[in-house]
Amino acid sequence: MKKLLIVVSILGLLGTACGNIEHYAERETPPLGTVFAGGLDEEAPGKSKGYPVGSRDTEGQEVHLVSTYSGGTEQLYPHRIVQKGPTPTALAKAERPKRFWYTLAGRRYNSDGYLKRQRVTGFLVIKDGWIVLERYQYNRNESNRFQSMSMAKSVTALLVGIAIAEGHIKSM
Repeated sequence: MKKLLIVVSILGLLGTACGNIEHYAERETPPLGTVFAGGLDEEAPGKSKGYPVGSRDTEGQEVHLVSTYSGGTEQLYPHRIVQKGPTPTALAKAERPKRFWYTLAGRRYNSDGYLKRQRVTGFLVIKDGWIVLERYQYNRNESNRFQSMSMAKSVTALLVGIAIAEGHIKSM
């Protein structure tokens, strides 16, 4: 199957094309899965209250957003957890994380700087089947279940496009 670069970020997408990809210098390498202290204005989304779960009426309020997008809605609505298959393929982690650079409005930024400016709870980059960058904020980590919303639709669209291109779907 064709190689994919999927940039996944919860509560925000990088949105601009990544200009360059490079390994972090050894002295400044936060490991994969690093949970950064803080986040953009971490008190507004409820840090001192433990990022509380809202109700069906309040889940969209700012103080409840971190919880809403990282497992909180499971406490509010009926849901079904889809179990993993009998032989899931584990994603390998790169030896060293990679930094992604992009330009926005004439200024150059990197992926960790993006986290400082955006309310992103989780940021995951997979390239060629390897996790090359993994970051979390707002007291979240790899054990949280994040809502994917439009990301799932985008990945599905990519896979359908590849299947059509490879001749696996002939009805379109």
